[in-house]
Amino acid sequence: MLQQATSVATLEIADLEFDGIKFTGTQSWSILRWPPVTHQSSFRRRLGTVQEYSSVGNLMFLPANIHFNTRPSAPSRFQRNMLCHFDALLDAQVSEHLSDWTKERLAICPNIRCDRIDFTLHRIKRELIDPGFASVRLLEGLLLSLAQSHHD
Repeated sequence: MLQQATSVATLEIADLEFDGIKFTGTQSWSILRWPPVTHQSSFRRRLGTVQEYSSVGNLMFLPANIHFNTRPSAPSRFQRNMLCHFDALLDAQVSEHLSDWTKERLAICPNIRCDRIDFTLHRIKRELIDPGFASVRLLEGLLLSLAQSHHD
């Protein structure tokens, strides 16, 4: 596992095990989940008041303070993921009110398709694995860009 904290978010590359147990909850911070290696998702997720479960794609956003339900659809297996845990204060600055998270906006969160975000995440991964000059500042800039992107 690799972890880097910045003033914008905590980044982590971790192997997560999905053990077949349904789990629910509410996070106080937003999370962007991205597997560096494309794979077929093994679970489905429902956010907020959306009634239908959606397949989780390769890029998933979990908004802060929105209730979620997750239902695994495959046996236990490990998946390597990069997780961006966005700072709650930053999230409050760029987020709308909870009431602005409509069913339509929540419906796309489990399976975001955006080449710009994907490219930025590849750049962040490279910087985490092989840090360069002013790495933390570069990561903060990239994360600020992501924080704004997931609210556009």
